Amino acid sequence: GYDYTEFDCCPLGNNIEIKSDRRPNWAWFIRVNQNMEPILFKDKFFNWPAFTLTRPEKKYQPRKLSFSTPTTTNVVEPKHKCCKKDLSAELNLFPVDIQTDMIGNVPQQQELILECVSLGRGTGDTIHDEDGLPVKVMSLDVQCFVIEESGDRIELNEMDKNFLCSAESYYIRWKYRLTRISRCLKTGAESRYSVEQHGGRDRVCYFVWQGKDARNTQRGITALNAIEKLRVEGASQTYVEHGQEDPIFLRIFQGSLVIQNGKRKQPNNCGKYRMFMLQDTLPEERFMIELECSFRNLRSRLSYVFVNPGHSSKIYLWHGCKT
Repeated sequence: GYDYTEFDCCPLGNNIEIKSDRRPNWAWFIRVNQNMEPILFKDKFFNWPAFTLTRPEKKYQPRKLSFSTPTTTNVVEPKHKCCKKDLSAELNLFPVDIQTDMIGNVPQQQELILECVSLGRGTGDTIHDEDGLPVKVMSLDVQCFVIEESGDRIELNEMDKNFLCSAESYYIRWKYRLTRISRCLKTGAESRYSVEQHGGRDRVCYFVWQGKDARNTQRGITALNAIEKLRVEGASQTYVEHGQEDPIFLRIFQGSLVIQNGKRKQPNNCGKYRMFMLQDTLPEERFMIELECSFRNLRSRLSYVFVNPGHSSKIYLWHGCKT
């Protein structure tokens, strides 16, 4: 039997009693022999002893040729000898240096290079221009366009451009500027006249965002419309995949981006809650993405938002215990 009275719920299931004298019908009862333990059994123990693996190895001797007569050649068949070989050397088992390989090994962020300049993390970040001088990335204007199945292009307003749907494709026109930074002679800090006196030229970049559930025809029409625009303006273009948004793309929306499932004009299912996961590295890169409303998607280091617009006006915010 089993006894889980010390816990708040039974790990075997919600509809199963906390204490019982008999196991459930689906519970396994397996006999395990010594030195024949399966991997599933060994993983239950933290310090399971690891034995040295050995196997027989064949060592061949070089061939010996005999030139007793010019017409005949005697070839001695190779002889092999079985010996035990330690497989630990082949497996290359060695402890991991936590400080060097894990804590100190910080992955490098992906760089977006536009017009021979790496934009760093995007809006508000300080980078270096073509001449090596410090400049700041400033966002001037953001326009979001969606292409419907009929081929019509629709520009979204200020409220709707922050919502992207997984069954649609968009292209975002981002107008930015690289501003030279001037320093104050007394304090060495950034001067407040940097933007007014050392403003650079305006630049344009088109981001083509394609949802994972969008049709191929809609993806192609969106890409063609973006190409026509950038040819006229001489702008740059980059593709953004659903679920792999880089910091530059996220900073365009200033922490107000929401990625939801379905289409924009799709009717909401009344009575069903929608689950959104909150992700952020910095406050400017915060965004929410919709997931299937299930307890399997909950993580202890993240926060989630639950909404039901057709049934209730309340919003539930769930924080993990390690956030």
